[in-house]
Amino acid sequence: MNPKSRFISRQWPAFDEFAERVVKNSVLVTALAGTLVVSLLQGCGAGQQTQAQTQPSEAQLASEAEQKRRWQRQRADNIAALLNQAEQALAQDKLTTPVHDNALDRYQAVLLMEPGNTAAKSGIDRVAQRYCRLAYGAIQSGRLQQAQAYLTKAQGINPKLVAIAPLRKQLAAARTKARQPKQPVGPIELQANSNKVSLPATPLGRRSEALADALKTLALQVKEQDAYVLIVARNDAEGRWVYQTMKSALPGYRLRGNIELGQVPQIELQAPL
Repeated sequence: MNPKSRFISRQWPAFDEFAERVVKNSVLVTALAGTLVVSLLQGCGAGQQTQAQTQPSEAQLASEAEQKRRWQRQRADNIAALLNQAEQALAQDKLTTPVHDNALDRYQAVLLMEPGNTAAKSGIDRVAQRYCRLAYGAIQSGRLQQAQAYLTKAQGINPKLVAIAPLRKQLAAARTKARQPKQPVGPIELQANSNKVSLPATPLGRRSEALADALKTLALQVKEQDAYVLIVARNDAEGRWVYQTMKSALPGYRLRGNIELGQVPQIELQAPL
């Protein structure tokens, strides 16, 4: 041993021991590093294996595709059935009633399943249009409150329907006319020893409301006798107006009669056929 080494040994007796520990620790660190690398490589391999295991097989993909096709077919069948039910309800004037069994509900159910369905959208417009036609008929027959109810329904279904505004104007005009005092019309009564009723020509030409009220009263008498009505009018339009006016007073009753053209307007009550 050279003098310098002996000097170090004397000054630091634990130096050799310290150096030996450093070497051992280096070996330990190297071993731990190797172990860590192996673990990381194994982890990567396990991750790749797990990823491969999570990918669906061709059989699974085919099964899912078939399930999707079955669901689409079932959905198409349901939509077709709802549209058919809606058309039947519309034909029967079951527009928004009864609840859950009407045309509007069926069309809206289709839109919930398929928001872009053109047949359902068109059907909803047709429901609103039907209410407009009903409102027009109610205005013409003087049922103004009912006409308002029909227009409110149409407005709620499709506020942009072009037919609504003109009908509202007609309804307003009809209400104004209804508030005007009625001109007196001579009573229409059966002539003595006869079943004939003379119709005043001027009120008949104007389609007078007072004459219409008198015709409705006469219609009740016709129903009591179950009589057959022969209407004599100057033209077909007048005859039809007389018949429709009398018929409007008898809902659910079949008013039997005929129209003939003549210079003297009148109604003849005949024995039932």
